[in-house]
Amino acid sequence: MSYKLPERFRDKVSGFPESSYGVSLVTLVLDDGTKMRHVRIAWGEEIIDDKEMTFRQLELSRIVDVESES
Repeated sequence: MSYKLPERFRDKVSGFPESSYGVSLVTLVLDDGTKMRHVRIAWGEEIIDDKEMTFRQLELSRIVDVESES
């Protein structure tokens, strides 16, 4: 299953280097300071990573920043 990155971060992620075709590797920074590392974002908007994290439990509104890992 995939999830959409909040729109306010899409332009930023689209400017990040790609780790593979159309995919950027990022860290999501949450409102409590937690960092979710090694998250793959496709085409600047689709969160396609499902390892170690359950986005079912993550309220996407808690994302306060996105950092490039490349």
